[in-house]
Amino acid sequence: MPRLLKAVLCVLSPLFLVLVVVRILLFLLAAVLMAVVCYLATIGKRDELPLTGVRRSFSRLGVAVVGRLLLLTFGCWPGLFTVHGEWDTSCPAIAVAPHAGALDGFIFLCLGFPRPVILEPYARIPVVKQILQAANALLVPIQSSAKSSAVRAVDGGAKKTNATADAILRHKQSYDPSASGAAPVVLFAEGITHSGRQLLPFFRGAFEGGSPVQPVVLRYPYVHHNAAAWTRPFLDSLGTHLGRMFCTPWMRITVDYLPPHRPTVDEAQDGQLMAEAVRVQMATFSGLPLHRLGARELRKEMQEEGDQRDAAKAAKVGKELC
Repeated sequence: MPRLLKAVLCVLSPLFLVLVVVRILLFLLAAVLMAVVCYLATIGKRDELPLTGVRRSFSRLGVAVVGRLLLLTFGCWPGLFTVHGEWDTSCPAIAVAPHAGALDGFIFLCLGFPRPVILEPYARIPVVKQILQAANALLVPIQSSAKSSAVRAVDGGAKKTNATADAILRHKQSYDPSASGAAPVVLFAEGITHSGRQLLPFFRGAFEGGSPVQPVVLRYPYVHHNAAAWTRPFLDSLGTHLGRMFCTPWMRITVDYLPPHRPTVDEAQDGQLMAEAVRVQMATFSGLPLHRLGARELRKEMQEEGDQRDAAKAAKVGKELC
């Protein structure tokens, strides 16, 4: 039996390597095609205005087709991508959880192309810039702070969080579902990627202002290998995370749009109260447990682990030099 297994592995290993290389090349091709589609859709567009009419239809169709190709490069073969429900256009915001990894963002390229919320510096990256322009992304400025980077990593960057909440609130106040080109913002309310096997506490920014929010549950059913999860985003690189997905033979993706959550009188006054109500709604539907630790606590743990790892490396180098 061991000899037979070795023989099978010897035959399959080169084929597997070829598959991974082909996927990477397809991913790069899809990125270029995405940039071309978005560039064509945004020729002559003013930055502050959304795409409308033919431009919007062209961008949504083109981005959806190329986005599906991107999912294919990560092993989401035909028949493995399932969507239940649809957008409720009366909601100015979509709250998505659990936030497993980078693939979460690619999924919404195929689902109507809503407005992403992203920090301004990312809008200067080639390819990403064109996509964000076509999506009329909600750009959040990075506000200066006297805190050190280590402290910001621990508390989650209070100024950045406040700037994000302010930008989302302005979008909600100006949102008109009947306007041409209107699209909701899509928000990963947990604020950090993780295993996807529980729901972390939500940040309140997506739930302030008294507007309805549509919950969306993302799941990647698996048996042995949780390839979609970026469980240590501050310790493992994005390249490592993408590499694991390129190497997975197949990946099943399920998207569930839940009924909009319309705030009660108390929830309209307290965003955190509404955030918890939406989290409970998503947990009841999905069966995922509620976790007590949030993004700030997990960032602190990873920061401490990273510091310990760096200290161990420095000690090892010191011993070798001695």
